Amino acid sequence: MAIFGSKRPALDPRDQADLDRLAAIVERHVADYRAVGTALREIRDRKLYRATHETFDDFARDRWQMERSHAYRLIDAAEVARNLSPSGDVPKTENQARPLTSLKPAEQLAAWSEAKTAAGNEPLTAKHVQAAADKRRPRKKYRRPKSIRIKVPSGIVIIEPGKAFAGADIALGEAIAKLTTAKAA
Repeated sequence: MAIFGSKRPALDPRDQADLDRLAAIVERHVADYRAVGTALREIRDRKLYRATHETFDDFARDRWQMERSHAYRLIDAAEVARNLSPSGDVPKTENQARPLTSLKPAEQLAAWSEAKTAAGNEPLTAKHVQAAADKRRPRKKYRRPKSIRIKVPSGIVIIEPGKAFAGADIALGEAIAKLTTAKAA
């Protein structure tokens, strides 16, 4: 939220000049995610918004109608491009860089190379990059849900979710039927 009229200290002239320069980059280079992301990172990290706003998020929203998530995506994508720049080839769009943001720099380079190879003679797309990045993310282990114990008038029903688990209501019905059959015998 803007805090105009508050008694917040003004930026020193050097910081104000840097803010003006970086803001101009954001405004002029909208299509260049690397320049915009790098400028946004510096504004955020140096807190150059502090004379007019309490938070970077509020500053980006008020100044450029840019939501927090988009600003951070641009910052992260610019970081990916910086990490890949020694290889000489970087993603052309923020969309291509986005899948690499959750990987470590060495993994980013390997995934980027794999995506380019997978694309072959076709244009490289974000889907190629996403597939290569997904191969490098740790797989989440499946955890079987815990069994549920339900006390019913004629005993205790234990529902154990497993491979054939269709739902609690079906399992409960089957368990009550088994319990009723066992009591009758």
